[in-house]
Formats: sequence, C-alpha cells, structure tokens
Amino acid sequence: MLLSEHKALIEELIKKTDSAILAWTKGKSRLSYLANFENNRFWVDKYFAQVKGSELAACLNLSIFEKDNLLSEIVICKAFEDRKADYNLLNGLYTKVEALVSGPGNNSEISALASITQSLQRAGLRMEL
Repeated sequence: MLLSEHKALIEELIKKTDSAILAWTKGKSRLSYLANFENNRFWVDKYFAQVKGSELAACLNLSIFEKDNLLSEIVICKAFEDRKADYNLLNGLYTKVEALVSGPGNNSEISALASITQSLQRAGLRMEL
C-alpha cells in the first residue's frame, strides 16, 4: 500500500502537470518520462512483468530523486487487486504525462510498424512464388 505521503505527492504531481508547472520530457527507455523541479527529479515509467505464475501485468515505477540521490521509489503492478486504487492513481499521472509528451498516438511508430509489416508481407509473397 502507498504511504499517505506517496499519495499526496502523486496527487500534487498530477496537479502540477495539469497546470504546466512541471515540464515532462521523454526518458531514455521507451515508456519513461522525466521532470525536474528545483532540486528534485521525477522519473515515471511503465513496463510489463510476469506475475502470479505466467500472467503478464502492466507495472508502473515512480522514482523520486533529490539532487542526484534516489530518495524514494514506488513500484506497483496492475495484477494485484489490493493495490488497484494505488495503481490507478499512479496510472493517472503516467497517462497524463504520456499524452503530453507523446501526443495523441505515436504516428511515427505506427508508420514504422506498418512499413515493417508490409516488407514482411512482400517477403512472404516472394517466397511463395
């Protein structure tokens, strides 16, 4: 369960993101985003992990840095019912940040995937001939 201080921080990050006080940028990994505020840095990312045997679940990570030191880290996976409200709160932040930084849909990724698919389809046709 999230500490009340974690919940308050996430709620404040959402408010400051909504009011454009926090400027988020793309992180180094595919689904990560960063924001700086005074001496603090916030890093939020999404990944997928195997939980409960072979079940694959979305997980979120929020790392809080003070200067260059990791102050706190929150990791929550969607698969656990007792953490659903916590996951939804952190996912609310992640979803807002992703929409702000990546915009509505990632058109360059979609175009690249379509191009790769077409190339694979053409390669299959050449082999069948």
